[in-house]
Amino acid sequence: MTKPRFAVCAGLFLCAVLYLHDSKSGYLNKILPEDRLQLRSLFKTVIWHPNCPVELDTVALILNTPLSGTASLTRSFAQSFGCGKGQQFHNVGHRSCENGKDVLRTHHPGYGSEALAAIRPCYQERNKCVVVTSIRNPRSWLPAMFMHSPSGGQKLCNADVSQEYFFEKYREWIMFEAEHIRETIVQVRPTLLEHFGSAGLTDEFKKMDTSGGYSLLNNPDPLGSFNNCELLFLRMEDAVHWPAIVEKVVPGVKYDRVKSRTEEKCLAVSTHYHALQNYEYTSAEKKLIIGDNKDIEEYFKVYGLLDEK
Repeated sequence: MTKPRFAVCAGLFLCAVLYLHDSKSGYLNKILPEDRLQLRSLFKTVIWHPNCPVELDTVALILNTPLSGTASLTRSFAQSFGCGKGQQFHNVGHRSCENGKDVLRTHHPGYGSEALAAIRPCYQERNKCVVVTSIRNPRSWLPAMFMHSPSGGQKLCNADVSQEYFFEKYREWIMFEAEHIRETIVQVRPTLLEHFGSAGLTDEFKKMDTSGGYSLLNNPDPLGSFNNCELLFLRMEDAVHWPAIVEKVVPGVKYDRVKSRTEEKCLAVSTHYHALQNYEYTSAEKKLIIGDNKDIEEYFKVYGLLDEK
């Protein structure tokens, strides 16, 4: 592990120090330099004026792995907070809401941390900042990823094909898109867990088993991008409990699930899609997806998909 490095943030609306870390947390820094500057400028001039006209009471950042309940979580917070129409700034969605509340949404830790840094002067330590993320069983996440992939099931959405053909295309997709699959799996979660002081995914699952499907981490690195925030980590297999969990952690937020695009639009292959959730992965396919990544290995292990050695 390399030593932590620090960079002084530029601009009136940025934190004094932006935490930069080793390769595992490199996703915090995966932001184009021109995007970083434009994002800071947009949040400074378009959203918040220099004197912070409204002190934020609650900031919610939905920083989530794609296809893991992001739309449902974002809509639930936005509707509960009485938010206006959303605005998109590069890879960050933003909604200003009633009574000094803000909702941010992104799949990119680097962009999310920049957005938080830009609005940090508008909320105090005593006010609430919550980062929300979730995890989904690879048995259901991988098929969902396949259905949203232009090189995968997206073009089969309304096709009249056999299950055998559908499964064959799934196997081909895994073979050719394994690198992208790996990148997406580790894009958010490892970075967040590390910055909030988690001992690891196995430890978080033990907490979830006890609590009914969530863990709450409130010890972020004091010099990190998520300082003064808490992390609500949800497990999608326990989504039936999400309304009570979210209401408990952020009083006043009513969780309501949104149907996925596949559920609504891809009725022709609905049976094939659901059958994929019982797909038996070969050892070679698992190795191809996992590669040498220890985070993905642990992800497969906690869901019982790792081959016994």
